[in-house]
Amino acid sequence: MQVISRPPEVQLLLPPPHPITPLTPPWKSNPSLICLSYLGEEFFGKVYQVEDQAAIAPPTGYAIKCIDMKKTLRSCSSPCTDHTSSPSDESITLKNSMNLLLNEMQIMDELSSDHVVRYYGCWAEAEDCSQLVLTKYRLKKYIHELIKDSNNSATSTQNSPLSHIFIRMELCHSTLKHYLQAYPEQGGDEISIVQQVATGLLYVHSKGYIHRDIKPGNIFFKVESSSGKLTWKIGDFGLAVMSRDEGNVGAAGTYLYQSPEMRERLRYTDKTDLYSLGLVWVEILHRERRNSDRSAVFGNLRGYSGIERRKYMNNCCMGKFKKVVKIVDQLLIADPGSRICSDKLCTLLKCLKENEDKSDTIPGTNCSSNETYCETDGKCILISNVSNCVEADVKNNGWNPGDPGVLTFVVIGIAVFTLIGICIAVFVKKKKKKSKRSRSDIPLPPIHQELQLLLPSPHPVFPLTPPWKSNPSLICLSLLGEGFFGKVYQVEDQAAIISPTCYAIKCIDMKKTLRNCSGTSTTSSTTSAQSTGSVNLNNYMTTLVNEMQIMDQLSSDQVVRYYGCWAEAEDCSQLVLTKSRLEEYIHELIANSNNSVTSTQNSPLSHIFIKMELCHTTLKNYLQAYPEQVGDEISIVQQVATGLLYVHSKGYIHRDIKPGNIFCKVEESSGKLTWKIGDFGLAVMSTEGGNVGVAGTYRYQSPEMRKHSRYTLKTDLYSLGLVWVEILYRNSDKSAVFEKVRGFNGIERRKYLNTCCLGKFKNVVKIVDLLLISEPDSRICSGKLCNLLKSFNANEVSIII
Repeated sequence: MQVISRPPEVQLLLPPPHPITPLTPPWKSNPSLICLSYLGEEFFGKVYQVEDQAAIAPPTGYAIKCIDMKKTLRSCSSPCTDHTSSPSDESITLKNSMNLLLNEMQIMDELSSDHVVRYYGCWAEAEDCSQLVLTKYRLKKYIHELIKDSNNSATSTQNSPLSHIFIRMELCHSTLKHYLQAYPEQGGDEISIVQQVATGLLYVHSKGYIHRDIKPGNIFFKVESSSGKLTWKIGDFGLAVMSRDEGNVGAAGTYLYQSPEMRERLRYTDKTDLYSLGLVWVEILHRERRNSDRSAVFGNLRGYSGIERRKYMNNCCMGKFKKVVKIVDQLLIADPGSRICSDKLCTLLKCLKENEDKSDTIPGTNCSSNETYCETDGKCILISNVSNCVEADVKNNGWNPGDPGVLTFVVIGIAVFTLIGICIAVFVKKKKKKSKRSRSDIPLPPIHQELQLLLPSPHPVFPLTPPWKSNPSLICLSLLGEGFFGKVYQVEDQAAIISPTCYAIKCIDMKKTLRNCSGTSTTSSTTSAQSTGSVNLNNYMTTLVNEMQIMDQLSSDQVVRYYGCWAEAEDCSQLVLTKSRLEEYIHELIANSNNSVTSTQNSPLSHIFIKMELCHTTLKNYLQAYPEQVGDEISIVQQVATGLLYVHSKGYIHRDIKPGNIFCKVEESSGKLTWKIGDFGLAVMSTEGGNVGVAGTYRYQSPEMRKHSRYTLKTDLYSLGLVWVEILYRNSDKSAVFEKVRGFNGIERRKYLNTCCLGKFKNVVKIVDLLLISEPDSRICSGKLCNLLKSFNANEVSIII
């Protein structure tokens, strides 16, 4: 993406530097959250810029939305006052307000994309300071009481113990609304902005949601500090709903950007968001006149159709962006059945972006307000004479529309092509009906009793004593596992208002870490590479912080989600260890790491905690529970490959792909398994000349990694190939199989794999073989793998490489 130099106006949109005197925060239960500045206000509450001083790695800055419950109750219980964007909507009732609030948090938690504003959690506080943190169960009780008493404003307001509800979100620099004010002239970003927003919208729609309020004020951007690149994101899901097969009903959203079907109170689908995006795109293209006649432009666009609408937009753009106008026109079709979907829009934008070098603007087309550009004549003409331009174009094509012979030929041609189109449509519909469900959606057989044992245990009667002291709302339910980096616990956050209420928290005991890192050179049983010796403190701390920083930058359904981290000091006088103090202590520990006694005794560190998404089990345990093939051989790898493609697109190499680092999450309602990549402790940024150094589990290492040669992203693909062999051939001695696979080449390797699989999965073996090529340059990349898997059907399709 082309980076545009930002004028001083955009600098004013960025969050201000930390004030000398921070604001007094409205929260009481999180002293490490420092309130830096006030960002804005909306009906549901105020939004603040906040720094978390307990955060060890980025992000340290957040946006926190603060909902003042007293104010909300008074507003919702007051006489009919119009708080909504639509002039025809009724006032917001307390029940609707609470439902919208909870709805926003639940939907945002389910979305994980680079182009959706990220959600980090929420909490509530009670008015009574004797219990600062309001638990989920008490909150539900109070909301029901408030809704019940909502007709009596005095009773509901006075009796409510609720003080505030807080939503912690990703901190973005500004909105598209403010950006367009800072850039009153076109700056070459007309396609890039919409392409990113369309990608986010496609993701939202793929999850089954309709946003219902796409507008410049709900489109946010974040500036990368290193490159200055702008990343555009969709936010504010307070009005979002789940899409229904028969269509949704009810008006919502900002009236100016509503689709025709929404305004007319007809049934609508997710295409209502596409119409709104079309209007936003017009605003981006027509920004120099944005403040003066935006409503008039939108009104004219709603009134025109087809050619008239395109002519009007071309005139507004003074002959520029002709290709863009064709796509915008498909978004602004009044009939939603004829309007393009988000998937089609992304495809068109991708092609448009790839051909961006071929200038879309026409030189010398600065037409006046009463002129438009005629491509045939190569000059501006009066809009009233546009028909002459069309007639000239027709004549130049060398046929006379009045010729009966020509008309007969055209009619016959149309009839033939229509008949062919109907036949093709019927054929495609039948094919789609057969393969409507993707292999990743095919339900698995009932979960075995063995797999039930792998799922997190029900809440114990007596929870464990937690190793943390600064988060009393986190209830430690069970120990999930233990490794060199520390123990992992299943935790329930009783302060969480909505799901997720359960997390996995990795606890690093710093005393134990110092002893292990400062001890004599012994090879740990958990050390991945056979050639590595003891882990020194410097490498350990670098690996630990590296994992947190990388996980925070990744946002995908196929990557284990990271929710934050904190540290605690040994001295209980200051339970929460700030980031600055932590860095100071780490430098002291590394400096004194040669003296184990000194570094261990002098360390004020008690524990470091990493809060992550709770998954049900790993692929390693799953394969033990399913010792026989159950039809999941493609689905698992398809999802892991999608996650790996995303990680690689961010420039990272995982370096430790193995069954123990591939996690599984079971959806409670459908039983569908979602596979995710986790444990990024050994991940590194890929370099152009290739990376050096040995890392990862020896059994799954690529040939180039074992030889200490330079390696690229493709080292992960070799490891994934071995994992796939293990999935296909799960009843085997994997060590022996892996060594034979490494020893064979080409046809021999394929023959051996086919023998191992008893002649099954011949098409699968062809792809696996491409992953296990010793020469990395000849090995397929993650993008190619995903394309093969996307169109792959083990029973019907022959793979042609």
